[in-house]
Amino acid sequence: ARSSSQTTLAPEQRNDLKAELERMQAQMDTSPDDLEALESAAVLNTQLGDYKKASELLGKLVAAKPADQEVLRLLGEVEFQLGDAKKASETFRSAFKASGSTSLEVLTLLTDSLMASGKQRDAVEEVKGLRGSAGSSLGDVELGMLQAKLLAQWRGHGPEAIQLYEELCDANPDDFRPFLGRGLLLKAEGRMADAQRMFVQARFLAPSSSKATVEALIKGADVKS
Repeated sequence: ARSSSQTTLAPEQRNDLKAELERMQAQMDTSPDDLEALESAAVLNTQLGDYKKASELLGKLVAAKPADQEVLRLLGEVEFQLGDAKKASETFRSAFKASGSTSLEVLTLLTDSLMASGKQRDAVEEVKGLRGSAGSSLGDVELGMLQAKLLAQWRGHGPEAIQLYEELCDANPDDFRPFLGRGLLLKAEGRMADAQRMFVQARFLAPSSSKATVEALIKGADVKS
């Protein structure tokens, strides 16, 4: 990921980022308590692919702003890029708590890092617990889809994932997302006729704003399977 991050930058972009980083560094030298300059420098180092330096700066920032969801999320992403999925999952958990347990994006990062750490059961239980919590403001479809995705990635748990998608389809007959997710998984498992039936439903139910995305995912399933 580090090299891909660097190669996507054109030389002039890289030079602009380096110049801006030098400016932020000078600002920090003048005003060591300038948290905005510190955060900007951390983001710039991340964009330039210097995750080690970014991690060091974000560590200082977290010490100053321990409940800042965005700072914690960025630190978790940097730790993940550095290959420490276990540490990243702890940081993402803090970020999720800082969000008031309302950010699906951060929850997804948390569960992805748990999966990468070999803690598949913990990842699934994390989502399952939220689905069973009356206090969760995250939608059941969103959480159910995430749980099914994790089960699908966990070796040997494909049948459970398909069963969960089926339950989500039955409970939400007007929502295209469970039908699409179920179809993609069935297609990945080589069950083409079953998958096509799900795709017909997903295409029919998807709002016009989502139809292009649905088509792209259905076609892209060939690549993923």
